[in-house]
Parts: sequence; structure tokens; C-alpha cells
Amino acid sequence: MVSSRSAQWVEALNGFTYSPIFGLGVGSSGHAALGADPRHPRVTDGSYFKILLEGGILTFIPFMLILGLSLFRAYKHRKQYYVEFPLLFFYSCSLLGANIIDMPYIILFMWYIIGRVNSKNKFITVYEQ
Repeated sequence: MVSSRSAQWVEALNGFTYSPIFGLGVGSSGHAALGADPRHPRVTDGSYFKILLEGGILTFIPFMLILGLSLFRAYKHRKQYYVEFPLLFFYSCSLLGANIIDMPYIILFMWYIIGRVNSKNKFITVYEQ
């Protein structure tokens, strides 16, 4: 996962220097933009780098805060979130090498898990006898 995608990540970090605050724009470095401009940086795998390149720091920091704090909360209360924590951990790891940001049927489930972890309402109550 790392060796085959590291060239894209270096290209993303080099492209990040063009517009570090706002990024290059959503969709500017994905699969659909591959044929547009060969000089433009491309990130087809590695969602963290894709968010950093396309959205800049203005998008990357809030995304990482939401994901990191949700993962910490799920770990802290892992007896309550025994299903959500492993799934959220898996998503956090897969965002490194896969491009799940562009797959709406997958990324929506990740945001659903983040919502469950951060919700004040308890959906499932376990009664101990």
C-alpha cells in the first residue's frame, strides 16, 4: 500500500505548495482530472493527501480534528462503542492508502459512525441483569 502510492503522496505534497490555505479545489486531482493537465498533481489514492491537496489546510485541519476526536472518544468509551471503534479505526487506516473519499456508499457510512459516536442520544441500550 505504501510503496505503490508514495509517488502520488510526494506529488500531492509538492502540489500543496501552490495553494496551501485553500487548496486546488475539489475534484482537481482525482480520477476525472487525469487527462486535463499533465502538469497538475494527481492523487488517485490516499484520501488524507487528497484532502490536503484539494482543500488545503482550511479543510484538512477540521477533518482531522473531527476524525481524531471521534476516534479518541470511541476508544475511550470502547465498551459502549464496541462496534463503532473498530470500524472507525479501520476507516482511519484505509484513508491513508485508499481513495474512499470518492466512494459515497463507503464514506457515508464513516460519517454515520462518527455521528453515532458523537451523538448525545443513546440508540441502543444494553440492560444488565
